[in-house]
Amino acid sequence: MNIADALAAVKFVMECGEVPMLVGEAGVGKTQLIEEIGAQTGRHVIKLMLSQMEPGDLIGLPVRDEANNKTRYLAPDWFPTRSDVILFLDEINRAHITVRSAIMQLLIDRRLHEHKLPDGVWLCAAMNPDTPDYEVEAIIDKAFIDRFVWIKVTNNVNSWREYN
Repeated sequence: MNIADALAAVKFVMECGEVPMLVGEAGVGKTQLIEEIGAQTGRHVIKLMLSQMEPGDLIGLPVRDEANNKTRYLAPDWFPTRSDVILFLDEINRAHITVRSAIMQLLIDRRLHEHKLPDGVWLCAAMNPDTPDYEVEAIIDKAFIDRFVWIKVTNNVNSWREYN
């Protein structure tokens, strides 16, 4: 769908509590679309470039809890502390499988270890298509695929002019 239609669809999907997966060529406007939704709704956008992350960047660093003789994880610095946030998981199919595994807990339980997302946080993911033009990992895990509402984003000169 063109960028203007995608904007309305993505916003609606997030308002319904689901997680849209934007699939589109580099430069089509996926990130700008999320930033515009953030501006329209008064939400802060936190962008995670998953291709540059390791599991520890998501789950936080371990520390010893001396009082309970256990290990706990510090919340990562990016982790939302308020509800008026869009958490944008970008380049999800360039992320290592261990990072995508950590993302599963976020998608299913809205948490990473003991760090729970505040109620009202919207999630959105994006990726480039799996074509010879991009170095991406094929996402074949059905359980992972089923966690998203898939939206293909396309664009052309006329729809881009109308959008801007």
